[in-house]
Order: sequence, then structure tokens, then C-alpha cells
Amino acid sequence: MATQSNDWIVIDYLPTAVDQSDRRSNKRYPISLEVEYQVPDGNGARRKGFGRTINISSGGVLLEISNPLQNLCPILLAINWPFLLDGLNPLKLLIHGKIVRVAGNTIAIEVNRHAFHLAGHGRQQA
Repeated sequence: MATQSNDWIVIDYLPTAVDQSDRRSNKRYPISLEVEYQVPDGNGARRKGFGRTINISSGGVLLEISNPLQNLCPILLAINWPFLLDGLNPLKLLIHGKIVRVAGNTIAIEVNRHAFHLAGHGRQQA
């Protein structure tokens, strides 16, 4: 509420509570999709595995995997996309990112870059 007294304007201000439980800047969408992933193995090889998405946004992915991985490790994801290109061609969403949180078999990925590719073509597999 604003009141005016001579040359001063007084505004009564009470800050509202902010929901601190979710401070993400990108909206997450709950969706369960098959994922194949690759992480560097340290000796130049790549360790492969499989999992499922729990939720996804333009900035991150939450995955459930069968074997735990190291935090802060780079990762490549290949997600089987549920929609067809032009109603005919299956797609994969390729995501290059970094593991930013590990809790048992659940990992959070920060997305560095992503692109859609036609599924079944050599470069598209994780």
C-alpha cells in the first residue's frame, strides 16, 4: 500500500515467500524414454550402458541407470525419441553433457549441447 506525505512516498512492502524447492531455470517434463549412454573409461575407451529418463528439460536430464557412474564425468546420451520425423522416420536425441549429481542409480546430467538425428544411422548411436 502506498501513501504520500509531503514529498515522500511510503510503500508498505512485505516480501512474499519464494519456493526454493525448485530453482531451475528450465521447466522439467516427466517422461520415461529408453537411453543408451557412453562415458570415457580413462584409458581412451568408452564405457556403455542403458537406462531410462525420469524427466527432461532443455538444460538437463534425470536418468535411472543400472550401474552407478562418477560425478562430474562427461557423458553422451542417445535417447529414442517418441515421435517420428514426417510421420515416417524414427529419431534419436543426442545429448553431450556432464554428470552433475549422483544418487545411487539416479544421475543428473547438465546438457552442453543436443541435436536430433535419424535413428539407425552410424553416427547416431551413443
